[in-house]
Amino acid sequence: MISGPLEDHLKSQGVSIEAKLEVWYIKSLPDPEVSDPTKLPEWVSGVQRVNKDQTLVSDYSGTVYLYSGDSCLSSRPACSLAVKTLSTCEDKFIAGGKDRTVLMGTFAGEVIGTHEGTFQSAVEAVCWNPLGTLAVAGTYSGSVALCEPSSYEYYIPKAEKRQKQMTT
Repeated sequence: MISGPLEDHLKSQGVSIEAKLEVWYIKSLPDPEVSDPTKLPEWVSGVQRVNKDQTLVSDYSGTVYLYSGDSCLSSRPACSLAVKTLSTCEDKFIAGGKDRTVLMGTFAGEVIGTHEGTFQSAVEAVCWNPLGTLAVAGTYSGSVALCEPSSYEYYIPKAEKRQKQMTT
């Protein structure tokens, strides 16, 4: 890859500008694929790979979709506003929303836990523990909650005040 004027590069290689130059063009991107836009969610907010065949997609309407290739296998509302973050573990997913909601469900459509309006600000990050038995949600305001889907309980650890350190 050449970055800069071609003339400078040729001079640095000891080639005169009058010399015959053979240029090879290597296509870096495949041709765009044509899809029916009415079958795709608008304004995608998150994408999470489930397995080699399936992908979980969320959008700003608050809906979560399960895709296999171009086919939508299922969809369900997760929150009333934008889904901000997604995470998967085995056959489960967790979605966090701008409306302060966390929804935990299965790809079969079962809701295994939900926390609506629990948090003081938008949920910005979610993830499962490695066993898929405990979920963690982090909010825009900095609070972190541990959520047990089976009991619908959550625990928000008391945040310690942080002091800013000045460096010079």
